Amino acid sequence: MVKQPQRLEGLFIGGYTFTIFLVAFWAILNYIAHLQVNPLYKHYETLSAFVAALPVSKTEKQTVQAALTAEVAAQVEQKVDEAKATQKVIAQFKTETLQTDNPETFYFDKSYYLLGWGGILIAVGLIALLVKFYLLSWDAPTLTIFIITMVAFGGGLWLTFMLYRILDQFFQGK
Repeated sequence: MVKQPQRLEGLFIGGYTFTIFLVAFWAILNYIAHLQVNPLYKHYETLSAFVAALPVSKTEKQTVQAALTAEVAAQVEQKVDEAKATQKVIAQFKTETLQTDNPETFYFDKSYYLLGWGGILIAVGLIALLVKFYLLSWDAPTLTIFIITMVAFGGGLWLTFMLYRILDQFFQGK
């Protein structure tokens, strides 16, 4: 029994619609997953955890660790509990940094991998297109669908990258 073309068309439209919504859902979750709250707004129990979360170079982390450890040691010598001294030193560092630097609340991932994967998908689609036109002597509808899918998904990743940049600018207030 042959299916009616209208039924197949509806099935394809439903499948493509589902795929578009699935990809949009992934893009939203991916963006949220890459947002990082500034470590100055988080709570830390130890100096090493606090310093490890700072977005600075390894050398700067070592310098900050040494300075904060020395400050905690100085307070412990003054008979302050080590845990309280650690929290006090971390709080002082956060306050001083927030007052002088005025850092952003969130750090945004640059998401350049979207450009790379998008480029790979488009390149695969274009290579398949060249194979279709120059090496195949018959019509290959499955290959045509593959080409369109690769180029569309690659373009979609590039558009997602641009959307992420727009959202970053919006959240940064620029």
